[in-house]
Amino acid sequence: MSDSTPHQRDFFDQHTDLLARVKEQAADRDRTGESPRELIAELKRRGFTALRLAHEHGGQGYSVQELIRSVITLASADSSVAHVLRSHFGFADSVLLSKTLSAKWLGHIARGETFAPAISEKTSPRPMDVRSALQPVDGGYRLSALKSYTTGALHADWVYVSGLDEAGVARMATVPAERDGITMLDDFDGIGQRASSSGSVRLNDLRLGRSELEVELSYNDPPITYRSTFGQLYLLALLAGIAQAALDDATTYVLGRARPAQHGHASIPREDVLVQSRIGQIASLVALARSGALEAARQMDRAHSAIRHGEAELVSLLERTAVFVASVHAAVSAVVLDATNQVFGVGSGSAITRGQNLDRHWRNARTVSNHSPIDYKYQVVGDNLLNSVAPPQTGYF
Repeated sequence: MSDSTPHQRDFFDQHTDLLARVKEQAADRDRTGESPRELIAELKRRGFTALRLAHEHGGQGYSVQELIRSVITLASADSSVAHVLRSHFGFADSVLLSKTLSAKWLGHIARGETFAPAISEKTSPRPMDVRSALQPVDGGYRLSALKSYTTGALHADWVYVSGLDEAGVARMATVPAERDGITMLDDFDGIGQRASSSGSVRLNDLRLGRSELEVELSYNDPPITYRSTFGQLYLLALLAGIAQAALDDATTYVLGRARPAQHGHASIPREDVLVQSRIGQIASLVALARSGALEAARQMDRAHSAIRHGEAELVSLLERTAVFVASVHAAVSAVVLDATNQVFGVGSGSAITRGQNLDRHWRNARTVSNHSPIDYKYQVVGDNLLNSVAPPQTGYF
């Protein structure tokens, strides 16, 4: 795969040693939930987290499609490690789309620093609602709250936090992760993506200067609409990577088996036509997932360019992009859940042992799919096609 070919670069073509390290302990990390601190630090050092920046700004000038190609590869080694950086890449693309944000944060991203959220609150009426209050103090505010689903914060250099000011307006501030009053809790207890560092952040009298606070941008703002869809595209890439991991492990399992099934059609499993067929079915589903993710990424490149150049009909383009990504995301979710379930069909009793840990692929796919409930995506796509209703502005489309 040539680095000179547009939209074909993959970061891990040049970092195969790091990819092997990620994959080596993936099954063990799933068992223990241990956070991949050293691996994330190494990804930062090698420039992975700055891939989208232009060369002159310290990056590699990757397109969205090239980034997503690389994320799929990383997720095929360990989807939890890839998941850790989801919010960071969404933040980074927002920086690229804003002159104000670029001036403030571009250098930090170029140095390998990463960003993560501390926004969501489990006690709020809906996931994206914020109810914690900013308490005025001399020169600024204090904020105390328990923030949930803070994926990546455990490894981040910066976290963006939110609260309501005296007027009930949602305000946000991006602050150093090591600031007094911030405690990272590695307490995520999902059935899958166990090492994704998606736990909680406790804010205890966190001091925020008035100059640090910004009014939260509306989802009607094109860069924020784009960022919301980008987050869904990233989940889609994780699913494609999980499917590839399932195929890789299923193939390895078959090639390592010495005994055929009792009623098998060959003396060794890899020559059994039914086993071959099952592997072929999984491979077909993997190809669909990967192709869908890369095509969705191509559409996102188009949307990114349109925002940068202020093209006419931008709102309708972003709407079409969001609907397309939602439709592919929903379809790929079903495909990957099928593929990760079919893995068990290539073997017998030994395929379901804890030692093999083949079930982690289905658990990972199920967990990623539940981040944005798929049934709602189907409904939104249908409503758009039938009634020209735009996707809701909620952060999930």
